[in-house]
Amino acid sequence: MTEKSLKELLKRRKKATRMIEQGHHQQAVVFLKESYRKFKDNPVFLTDLISTYVKLFDYEKVKEQTELLLKKFGTDAQVILFAADTYAHIRQPELAKNTYKKLSSPSGNLKIAGINERQGKLDESEELIDTLLKKSPNSEDVQFLNATLLTRRNKLDNAEEALFNMLSKGIENREIQWKTGHLLANVLDKQGNYSDAIQVLTATKQGMQNDYHKEISEARKAFALKCEAINNLNNTLSTKDILQWRNEIQERDFPVALLGGHPRSGTTLLERILDQHNNIVSVEETSCLEDQTFRAVYGIPMAKPELFNLGFLNNRTPREILKAQRIYLDALKQSSISKTADKLLIDKNPMLTHVIGLIQRFYPAMKSIIAIRDPRAVCLSCFQQSVGVNTSNVSWLTFEDTVKAYNAIMSAWIHLREILPDGWIEIRYEDLVQETESSAKKVIEFLELEWTNDLIDNNKSSRITYSPTYAQVSKPIYRSALSNWENYDELLAPHLKSLAPVMHSLGY
Repeated sequence: MTEKSLKELLKRRKKATRMIEQGHHQQAVVFLKESYRKFKDNPVFLTDLISTYVKLFDYEKVKEQTELLLKKFGTDAQVILFAADTYAHIRQPELAKNTYKKLSSPSGNLKIAGINERQGKLDESEELIDTLLKKSPNSEDVQFLNATLLTRRNKLDNAEEALFNMLSKGIENREIQWKTGHLLANVLDKQGNYSDAIQVLTATKQGMQNDYHKEISEARKAFALKCEAINNLNNTLSTKDILQWRNEIQERDFPVALLGGHPRSGTTLLERILDQHNNIVSVEETSCLEDQTFRAVYGIPMAKPELFNLGFLNNRTPREILKAQRIYLDALKQSSISKTADKLLIDKNPMLTHVIGLIQRFYPAMKSIIAIRDPRAVCLSCFQQSVGVNTSNVSWLTFEDTVKAYNAIMSAWIHLREILPDGWIEIRYEDLVQETESSAKKVIEFLELEWTNDLIDNNKSSRITYSPTYAQVSKPIYRSALSNWENYDELLAPHLKSLAPVMHSLGY
């Protein structure tokens, strides 16, 4: 490539990046296609085009263009890795594994082993890990996945030893170090060593805060500002406003229901049950609603303060609302790994619970299923989760912040349920575990669907779960988590007064 061509290529990539950052994704698609035609011997514009389609949730186009990428540049290891990672991102595990195999490398086999573990194919994963351990015994990624498999197989003493050895030797990869600390705390919890579990967990989260102090501070500020904007809207919103919004849109049927509730309240278990219904397809943990609603109104996939202003929402036109609905529905269908024609889509997304008032403006006919669980159990479970540095779960780095975030989200819901005329149902996790059939029947009846007796067969579904709790929901329904919080009195005691108002409102 000549210097002149290289300069033009870089200039075009910069221009495409600017279009995407400004939310002009469709313009970027056109420009990237044109750029690829000009530079057909270079994969960069094709990979950029694929990444743009991912942002648009147009997964059919993603698959189509990724196939073209592999056909034209399939001898390039970086291209193969990009294609495999893309398939994994759009939740096509078999395509991802088949593509990783083309790498014929330890890194590709490690990726395949990780997908197998998530799918519950533990024997296949273990076989690959055993081979990798022989070839690369010092690989931190391989060691961690091996410890994960030991935990999945309930070989807790072996898992504890493996994880402790990793930490004592020192781990260079900071993300692996955090995950190792969280997994060790989980193993100690399973062994009944609750005091040690909390010590390891607290030290791990403190290490994360030390490593990413600036990023965590910014994420905390963003979460606080978002909560403030949401509260301002919820406090001005009334039943009258919601009814007015519903009257503006004549369409009374919307083929999507939201599955919310605070994270770790049983949403994944309930989603797993509902997804087995022949007339339901669940779409798990996506940003479709948030990204697509905001993009439909603003042209960019992010929240602006105006969005949480009642006057602004009242001025939205039916045309805008219908556009938002169409874009959101298309994105959900693209994100699903199942056929969605004539089926009810379940958007399982706990972090949308406190914005249901806002959702009512754009999707007034969408029903909401809210999972409820003992706040003490929820806060403990959230604090125990391995988290990244993002707005959604940055509060889980300290127990005090975990409680504050829980109160913020669930207080918003408690207020909203007082002004929502109808269209919602609460399901208690404790009831779902102890009286699974009757609880599930309530939801199916609420969704106006027909009950079938095989819905509570947890072994029926072969679909991969993308929630962090995938290992737990792959097991038969169990009751051991109902009272685990009682083992952490010392951690919970200073915060019970703060939790008391929400606990009372929820009936705990």
